[in-house]
Amino acid sequence: MKPDSKLLTRSLLVAALAAMPALSGATDGFVSRTRSQTGDAKAPAYKSRLLDLAFTAASRLPVEPHLKNRSRAQEAVVTACLEVDLPQRALDYIPRIANWRRGTALADYASYSARAGRTEGLGVFLDEANSVAMDPDATAQDWRRDRILVKVAQARALMGELEDAAALEASVAASERGKVDIVRASLIDEERFDAQLASLDDIIRAQSFDHVQNAVVACLELYERFYPDAERRTRIEATLRAEWKKIPLAFRIDTILRMADAASAHGDLDAARALAVEGEKTVDEARWVPAENVAWLARLAASWQRAGGESEARSHATRALALFEDRRSTIVDVFRAEALQACAEAYQALGKSATAHAIYARAFGEATLNPNSRPRIDDLVALCCSMARHGVEPDAGLFGQIERIVATLDAPW
Repeated sequence: MKPDSKLLTRSLLVAALAAMPALSGATDGFVSRTRSQTGDAKAPAYKSRLLDLAFTAASRLPVEPHLKNRSRAQEAVVTACLEVDLPQRALDYIPRIANWRRGTALADYASYSARAGRTEGLGVFLDEANSVAMDPDATAQDWRRDRILVKVAQARALMGELEDAAALEASVAASERGKVDIVRASLIDEERFDAQLASLDDIIRAQSFDHVQNAVVACLELYERFYPDAERRTRIEATLRAEWKKIPLAFRIDTILRMADAASAHGDLDAARALAVEGEKTVDEARWVPAENVAWLARLAASWQRAGGESEARSHATRALALFEDRRSTIVDVFRAEALQACAEAYQALGKSATAHAIYARAFGEATLNPNSRPRIDDLVALCCSMARHGVEPDAGLFGQIERIVATLDAPW
């Protein structure tokens, strides 16, 4: 980016941020844009429409007294935009986030662009993220500032600015620092592998849960990156399992299934199935409330499908949906759409798009039952983002249903 272009970009971004109150008001009503923008042109139009509806729903929450919930939901839509390769849309939404999450969203956009090899001009967005972090009105609590700064550090690391990343990392609370290790693990070369794994092993053996959680995720990055190297893969797995009991059960199951998915991605289906069996046993040995049990069965179905276990996948997906039907009356209404979303994602993973579509439609119906709009908004945002991520295109009837639900969002919140 030329210097004058960089200044223009900064001016436009600053102007957008300054105009934020007006912009947030402008999101009321429906936004139906099908634009062919740089970076977004290849994405199917229905994904843009879903995410517009999700952001519109999130923005219906009044700033007072629902700023936290509103901003969290808006940031979730930005995250989904980046995951489905709609970066320009993410940039359209970010200035309308009215609290500290605007800073984390800007840093996430920079990380997305850096991973795609587009680093020119990203300093503009990271400077704005830093400005949000240093604004005492936006970050009244230190953890909010640290959350922004560590994401800026991650982006700097992805851009190759390792010294700047290390300096930022040193300025945040110890519980946040390990998040930069996750990025380092995704970039590390063979020469630094031993030192990085030894450091993560020390953390997992000796530290508190925040440190352990970050170290485990960093180990998973190494596991996925170095999977073809059997010796290194075995060492990483030994590190993960060394203090297995320290890891909370749900996080442990998630770790096992991520390992299974890594094996599947590398074509090692025997190992993937063995890990899926381990995950299944761990789920079955625990006691869950019905909504959680439905979600884990659905997650197992998707993992089995990726591992080539089609019959096991069908069995788990069927069990998940049947359990929801059997226990629906015992599931609190705010958790029903989430449980059905997991089922829909499983059926989409199985290649059963029509069934997935029908389950999503039912989930939107469940989302309308709560008399308060705030939980309905949470469900709408999650469901729209899920459909965009998993490639389920709503038909005209479902789009109409979603739009009607968004149109009714109002007090009581």
